[in-house]
Amino acid sequence: MITIDLPTRSIIDLLGVFGRRSPRRAAWPTRADVAAASPQGGLADPRGRGRRAGDRGRGRTRPDELDVTTVSEHDMDAVVGRATEQLNLHEDALAGLRAVTARASSESDQVTAEVDGNGTLTGLWMDDSISSLDACTLAAMITSTTQEAARLAAEQRIQVMTTLQDGFGKV
Repeated sequence: MITIDLPTRSIIDLLGVFGRRSPRRAAWPTRADVAAASPQGGLADPRGRGRRAGDRGRGRTRPDELDVTTVSEHDMDAVVGRATEQLNLHEDALAGLRAVTARASSESDQVTAEVDGNGTLTGLWMDDSISSLDACTLAAMITSTTQEAARLAAEQRIQVMTTLQDGFGKV
């Protein structure tokens, strides 16, 4: 764990680099940001090491993050816009997955099964005429009808996930 021991005013200056964004969601500060705000001369590690494992001297504490000191407001708005679109795609997909249900009936319409998006049986309806069937035939009819409903639900799930993947291709 890295601890930065800064006075309150330095923390406010450091967080000011991130503009309108919440400090919790802000990108990691660059080494230059820490150096500018730190009385320790920019050493992010209070033990004096100054580097984290994996830092290859690129000047950032996290090599996969944007250098927020060189990103324009327009570029930042574009990044936030893409993230918002991706969030909306995820929310739509979750709502679609929650709404998945499928219903199937046996060939003779004596058994109807309904399943949710996970394939869990949520409803089973049987016609009065099943009383003339033996137990093995009825069990096979219920099983095959439930499996068909689960297959239909899986197709719906695939459609929702395909829509999500296609949406990410456009973002």
